[in-house]
Amino acid sequence: MLFVLQNKTLSGLGSFDTTTIKRKFFYKIVVDKAGFLPLHIIQTNDAEPKDYMLTSFTDFKSAVNTPSELSWYYSTYLNDYKPASQKQLALIQLNTTAPDWQLIFLNSNDSIRLSNLKGKVVLLEFWIKNCGYCIAAVPKLNALLEKYKGKKFQVIGINTLDTKDDINNFYKKNQPKFKTVYDYNGKVTTGYGVDAFPTIVLIDKNGVVLYAGNFDQEQLDNSLKAALK
Repeated sequence: MLFVLQNKTLSGLGSFDTTTIKRKFFYKIVVDKAGFLPLHIIQTNDAEPKDYMLTSFTDFKSAVNTPSELSWYYSTYLNDYKPASQKQLALIQLNTTAPDWQLIFLNSNDSIRLSNLKGKVVLLEFWIKNCGYCIAAVPKLNALLEKYKGKKFQVIGINTLDTKDDINNFYKKNQPKFKTVYDYNGKVTTGYGVDAFPTIVLIDKNGVVLYAGNFDQEQLDNSLKAALK
C-alpha cells in the first residue's frame, strides 16, 4: 500500500509533523498477509529519492482472545458503565389489548399489520444483535416454531436499533426461522414499554396480551399450550 503526504511527515506515534520546506513524502506499507498487520513502513521523498527511512514492527501478537458473543449481557457492563437514563418504561400489561402496528419486513417491501393476525397466537420478540440472551433465544424460538408447526402460531422479530447489514449478518450466523420487521422510529418498541432485550410479548387469537417479559421457556410453553387448544 502506498500513500503520499504533502509538506508533512508521519511521526512514530501516528501524528503528523509539518515541514518547513515544500516536499512530498512517500510511504510504502508492507502488510502481513495473514493478520493484515503492518510489518514495515518505508519513507522516501521527492527531493532525495534514494534517501529512505525504514520502520519495522516485531513481536506483535495477532491472536486476540475475543469474548464470546454469549457474554454480551447488560449486567456485564454495570460495574464499568452507568445507564444514560435511569428512567424505565412500563412494560405492556397482561390482559390488555396489544396496540396495533404496521411494519415492513427486513429485505422486503411487504408489510404486516398486527390486527390482521387475529385468529393466530402471535409471539413478538424485541431483540438486538449485541445481546447474549437474544442469541441464546434463537434456537429456543426455532424449537417452539417446530413444536407448534401447523398450529395457528406466528413468531415475529422486531428490531429498532441495528443496521440492515448487522441484522442480515445476525441471521446468517444464528439462523432464526422467523422473520423480523424493522421499527424505524422506535414507536412500537416504546409503545409496548420495551427497554431491555430480548423482551417477549405473547398475544392471543383475540389480540390480548397473555405474557410480557424475558424469555421464560416454561411460562411460554404453558401459555402456548392453553392458547392453541
